[in-house]
Amino acid sequence: MSTKCPVCGKEYELSLNNSIQEISIKCQKCESSFSVNSDLNEIDRPCSIKIHGYKEWFLINSKISIYKGDEFIGKISRKETIPIIIDKDCTFKFKNGTRTSIVEIRKNSDTDILLAIDRFSGKLKTIVANKDNFSQLSQTRDQNSRISTIATIALIVLFLIASILMIEYLPRLRHY
Repeated sequence: MSTKCPVCGKEYELSLNNSIQEISIKCQKCESSFSVNSDLNEIDRPCSIKIHGYKEWFLINSKISIYKGDEFIGKISRKETIPIIIDKDCTFKFKNGTRTSIVEIRKNSDTDILLAIDRFSGKLKTIVANKDNFSQLSQTRDQNSRISTIATIALIVLFLIASILMIEYLPRLRHY
């Protein structure tokens, strides 16, 4: 039977006796501990979560607070990645000012959480990905960010044009 370290991915080849129900392994590379159940051939191991900060550029790049349940984990900023290990199902809450997003994560499935901030609405978005769909969802997040940026620029240009027209024509309307 073979297994991998859930944190660093180092592979181990195991020869288990039928009498052994469970074996604990300490990784030689990263020193994390996990166990293998020989009856079910399943790994009872912690789950690796990677939280990827937003990519959008702002004049003031704020930090997003991360909570696991009610426990404060830390803050993440633009283009930053924070790895977290969980050993049971849990809920992550992300807060940026008054904006909040909540995600439920299942144990035993390595997961990536992509954070994004919509430039147009200011909404905090979370995208949950696994190793199979990570690149596709990451590209979708980048494309949505570009669309939001273009919409924001278009709105600013329209506002400037309206302001110029008001400055130009408002004094003329007062004479009528």
